[in-house]
Amino acid sequence: MFVDGDPSVRAEYLEHASLNGYEATVAANGAEGLRLFEQRQPDCVVTDLNLPGVLTGAELVAELRKRPLGSAIPILAASPGAKSLRGVTDAVIGYDVDDYVEKPLHGERLMWRIGELIRGRPIGLVSRAGGVVNEALRPVMLARGTDFLQGSLEDTDLATLFFSFFATSRSGKLVVMHDKEVRVVWFRRGYPVFAESNLESEEIGAWLTNRSQVDLEAMAEARAEWESAERSLGVMLMARGAISSRAWFTALRELVVNSGHEVFAWTRGHYYLEYHPDATTYDAPETVSTWRSPAWFVVEGIRKHYTAARCRALFDSSDGPLKVSESAHFILRELEDPYYFENLFALIDGQIPARELLGRHPFSNDPHALAALAALWVVGAVVEEVSDATRRQANASPEAEAIRNAVASVSREHPSRRAARNARVEERVRPARRPPEPAGKPAHVGVDAIMGTLDAVSSEVHFEQGIASFRSRNLLSALRSFRRAAALGPGVPEHHLMVGQTALMFEDSGPEELSLALHALQRAVALAPNSGASHHWLGTALFRLGYRDRARSSLQTALQLGSEHQAETQTLLGMFGR
Repeated sequence: MFVDGDPSVRAEYLEHASLNGYEATVAANGAEGLRLFEQRQPDCVVTDLNLPGVLTGAELVAELRKRPLGSAIPILAASPGAKSLRGVTDAVIGYDVDDYVEKPLHGERLMWRIGELIRGRPIGLVSRAGGVVNEALRPVMLARGTDFLQGSLEDTDLATLFFSFFATSRSGKLVVMHDKEVRVVWFRRGYPVFAESNLESEEIGAWLTNRSQVDLEAMAEARAEWESAERSLGVMLMARGAISSRAWFTALRELVVNSGHEVFAWTRGHYYLEYHPDATTYDAPETVSTWRSPAWFVVEGIRKHYTAARCRALFDSSDGPLKVSESAHFILRELEDPYYFENLFALIDGQIPARELLGRHPFSNDPHALAALAALWVVGAVVEEVSDATRRQANASPEAEAIRNAVASVSREHPSRRAARNARVEERVRPARRPPEPAGKPAHVGVDAIMGTLDAVSSEVHFEQGIASFRSRNLLSALRSFRRAAALGPGVPEHHLMVGQTALMFEDSGPEELSLALHALQRAVALAPNSGASHHWLGTALFRLGYRDRARSSLQTALQLGSEHQAETQTLLGMFGR
């Protein structure tokens, strides 16, 4: 089901859905979307966040998530401003959607992502007909009915376990244990949102003091109060003035990012992986937007912790040729350095078996290239193609049957056994976390509060970065930063003003830049009607677009209100008399 207020966009949705074999329905607003959802019971929902009418897109998503079907199916948000990974990861957490796609729409990518969210990402082996091979190497990726797996790290690839949450768009946690040390990564709809461990160096207090962001005396005082309070350590530190909100959330995000790929370090020990059946009721101890994709964690974890032998072990059971998957060019968008990975694709022609390919340059003598190939395999950009006969033989093997039986047995794990296991892990991790909260009290700062504070802090950071780029005349970087600031802090007129001003200062400003400037400056004027600078730049944009009467009116208002651009305003007004 597609929900959008623009008739042309709804028509585009229907056309792409029809071409890709989907039966689609469309709604013009949130209320109609809610009614059609109850009637049609769709497998997936795509909605604009800025819907006309009384029910916004965000409110529609919240209403859908309250329903049993709505909590289980994928929901995508489609709005302008989703091009940066920052926007995607924040939307997944803040709006509780499975993905966030940009407008104007790329129809093929949207249909690919819808298919992924409904069926899961094809990982590992594919048949020549394009189907996924449910083989023994990767049962966790393909058995959607499984809610729990456990095993030895010696027999399992951690990167695959980590990425399985995103490949199946599920929430839950991955626990890795090495002797008495424990690391836990929490996921929400496939994205890592929190990480904790009982290692002293990865505890948030030690993280702050080791980096001299909080002095030891202030930390000791905050800890003493924290032991008997019902608030987080961060709230205690901010209340005492020991750390700013920006520094706290930045440190927390850095800690989660660091701990997230450190989980790949251990090769001995045990793991257990737990999928939570209902993401709407699932909560991690904290929820942090890392601004990183799951694929980024895989790439960084493999580059940092995987030896050449560990990378090659991923392909030990691969007999067929490796090929670039049909969706690889979409998957590259999840990576931070897509051009490097794209260059590797030229070496993978679908004809060379995995073992022979690994013996060739650069994979035989360049650890960086070998790690990149391993990461592409884990995230599904490189797959192994097998014949239907090989597929049937793999599914009939005793190893595959043993895996299927094991998956079926752990899926029926008794609740008491799960509770006992969770209690053991909790006992190890608790010293590195705040004490349990009294019953009936909020266990932690809510997602909305965290996201609201984080967005406000992030908008300031992006605005300051934009100012620095603007002063150094790096207009492209400045415009990117100002647009991010405006998206995160939409109520701040200065953010929109600088978007418009910067877009107008390009030497080759075309229709796209002028349109962007006009909309941003109109927003700035609406937020600050007494700002002479906003009226000046709005008049400038209108003048360049040919709206002479409206431009004259805005410039005259700017002259009356006064601004640092008085001379330029008078010059532009003088041009109307020529």
